[in-house]
Amino acid sequence: MSEFVNYDITPYIHLIEKHFPSHITIDESHVTLERRLHFNNTPNDLQDSNYKDYVDLVDSNIGPFYKKIDGPNWKKDKVEEMKHDKLVYISYYSETNKLIAFISFVLTFDEYELSRIFYLYEIHISKNHQKAHLGTQLINKFHSLNETPNVDDLSIDKIETFKLTVFSDNEVAVNWYRKLGYQISSESPTDRTLRSGRVIKPDYYIMVKHTSSLMVTR
Repeated sequence: MSEFVNYDITPYIHLIEKHFPSHITIDESHVTLERRLHFNNTPNDLQDSNYKDYVDLVDSNIGPFYKKIDGPNWKKDKVEEMKHDKLVYISYYSETNKLIAFISFVLTFDEYELSRIFYLYEIHISKNHQKAHLGTQLINKFHSLNETPNVDDLSIDKIETFKLTVFSDNEVAVNWYRKLGYQISSESPTDRTLRSGRVIKPDYYIMVKHTSSLMVTR
């Protein structure tokens, strides 16, 4: 991912608030989750305790992948990454103030695409709620941010590309993103096959989706 520049997300807040509802009710359990929005305007805008909630949820889902690639102290590095300027967090909490789901992304300039893109950093759902299709809801709402802006609103541009990085060993996630229409980017590290036929995977893939046929159903 390019670190060239991250853009102020403020002009897009009305789209975010439009597409990500203030509350989500989980049908199976009738539990209502409350939305919280946060925009990293400065690197240390959130308290470390908030980032710890995010990292703990990441750990419960894909911690072993991070540990394998980045070592036992990966959480410390992850917290610092989560403080990057202009990152957007859309989180859903239970009535007992427990983090159930969150998605984080940034509007950035991509030197490979030569355009502004939405880059997905994280999307995670608590294991107790992963069968409630919250992940599909959040990723679809993320994709809906490509909505054509009002012609009278010159402050925002239509974003044509979504991008992400995923661990190559996380086959469930890779397959899920493929189902959503993402493809391995031509800039991504790729598998290589040895003479013996053994396939060596890179640590991660870069996947990309240009705006068309983004929405999926259950």
